[in-house]
Amino acid sequence: MLKKFLGSLFLFMLIPTLCFGGIALNGDADLITCGNVNTPDTEVTVAVWVNLTTLDRGSYFTKSYGPSSPYFSYGIWANQSRTPAWVVGVTGFNSVGAGYALTDGNWFLLVGRYSSGVDQNIRIYDTDGVLQADASAGTAPTGSIQYSAEGLLLGAERGGSGNYLGFGASDAGVWSSYLTDAEVDIIAKSKVKGIFLQISPSTLAAYYRFDEFADGTALNTDADGYKDLSGNGFNCQGIDGDGDSLNTSEKVLTYP
Repeated sequence: MLKKFLGSLFLFMLIPTLCFGGIALNGDADLITCGNVNTPDTEVTVAVWVNLTTLDRGSYFTKSYGPSSPYFSYGIWANQSRTPAWVVGVTGFNSVGAGYALTDGNWFLLVGRYSSGVDQNIRIYDTDGVLQADASAGTAPTGSIQYSAEGLLLGAERGGSGNYLGFGASDAGVWSSYLTDAEVDIIAKSKVKGIFLQISPSTLAAYYRFDEFADGTALNTDADGYKDLSGNGFNCQGIDGDGDSLNTSEKVLTYP
């Protein structure tokens, strides 16, 4: 029995845990650009672990639209504020503010959800998986999400805008469904890397860990440097405008 217990404990220690290694964007013309995820139609969920480092205007994780309204297809962004907003381009620029200010240097899970005519919601969790903000639109707009040829972005407000946000990013995902409160809670409370893959896998459109490269190395500029682990091929590449945004390592090996 003791052998079996020790064996199970050893296996648990081998499980990669969510310790927030990933990428660190400095806000100076640096960003991550990913594939053009147009699969969500009338429902979408976006989730990303972030660590805010500069107060500026830019995106945590958005599907850019273009230079005119609705500006974004969907995503979580910051308008020179520590209070993230969730935007969905359906009948224009539909925004829901979280009303909660992120503290510098701390990790938070940001989650945005949209269901046509039902709910448009943003949630924020702290590193302990405790819900800090839960805000919804009075009435969610009705319609299909509008799309352009632009892809997912981390860092830049949108293509060609010239506005960049500095922050660290770890696991990030997009689903073509409105995840339940219980499913989002699991993501927030789990410390196991890859938990995104276990949540509604049939609707998971893209998932990234951003942990492919050694600590302290520059952003990888290969077209498929950061893999979409959902298997849908929406890979990402870094664009390092001034050469000082970095890949960062996991800080601890296991979670007790």
